[in-house]
Amino acid sequence: MSDITRQLKIKTGSVKRLCKELVMYRKEQLQHEQRLQEIRQAGSEPHKIKHQENVVAEARAVVPDTRERLETATLELEGLIATAKEGPELAAAKESLQQAALALEPEQ
Repeated sequence: MSDITRQLKIKTGSVKRLCKELVMYRKEQLQHEQRLQEIRQAGSEPHKIKHQENVVAEARAVVPDTRERLETATLELEGLIATAKEGPELAAAKESLQQAALALEPEQ
């Protein structure tokens, strides 16, 4: 296996993993925000509300970091694709780039 093929597999795996993480973290953020709203509406104790606000803040902080790492990995993968030869690894890499483009679209 050539060095480029090996790097292509590694970067493809990274992009796939980061896509999954970004989607999961966005879902998690929404769940925590909904939980915060439920706690506020229920009139829970202030320390429970404060704790949930901290959880939401942590969830919000993770999304931009993951997005940035995905953007970086995508750029690196694009660079490898430009130098790679045809093969199954190249097709998988291009598919991963398409998934990354979908994951990087702004939320609605």
